[in-house]
Amino acid sequence: MEKEIKEMRKAIDWILQQLEIHFDGTPQQAHVDATPLNAGFCTPEIAMNARGIGLKNNELKDLYPNVYDIPPGIYATMNFWHANGQITFCAEGSFLLIGVMQEHNERKLIWVSDGYGGNIYIARTHGKDNGYNSPGFRKVMTTFGLFEGERRGVGTTIDLKDSMTHYASMRIHIRGRVTQVYEVNDVSNPVISFTNLYDDAGGLEVYELKLERVTNTRYKIARSAQVTITEGKNYTKDTNAEIKIVKIEGVK
Repeated sequence: MEKEIKEMRKAIDWILQQLEIHFDGTPQQAHVDATPLNAGFCTPEIAMNARGIGLKNNELKDLYPNVYDIPPGIYATMNFWHANGQITFCAEGSFLLIGVMQEHNERKLIWVSDGYGGNIYIARTHGKDNGYNSPGFRKVMTTFGLFEGERRGVGTTIDLKDSMTHYASMRIHIRGRVTQVYEVNDVSNPVISFTNLYDDAGGLEVYELKLERVTNTRYKIARSAQVTITEGKNYTKDTNAEIKIVKIEGVK
């Protein structure tokens, strides 16, 4: 009988130990909420953020008038920081996705995606030890390869992998003696011109290339001209020069 009592006592002690481990909350909640220092229950908000889902609150500015005070997490909200001059890259009331990472309250990295446009902006704070605080949000420039190959000659068409309506500018890679890259803001009828002076030899070459938009995903080489001036001041012009396009990128 004494042996059975000891075994029962041992079993009860184990059960009490498990209860102590698991029942660390209140009568209404078996576990306390998880914190960085406590492995408690994961709240719905913590679970959403852990899965990359933004916490929805269109009035987040009411809680945090200063965008730099937003605590770590991911938030789906609307831009009401325009009036105070903090988020001015999109209109008042625009949809935003905001992410905040931090080491402590004075050292944060904040990124913002401007709703439908998908542009990304970042800012950082580092208020201690003569650190650097961003004067505002800086746009993260992204590129996408729309074409790679070789196209040349007036009338030649170039098909792109995506619509140029999704990009703010176009980077055109030209291959001659070296590969040169030119960025053009006018994506409807992009025009680039450049000159070449080689070594110490006399003479000058001037080039002009113009693309014409056929559709949002197709362009045509409308002009491909070369003018050469020799050291003896002889002038020649070629209206269908061999200007080779080897790559096109969309910039956003």
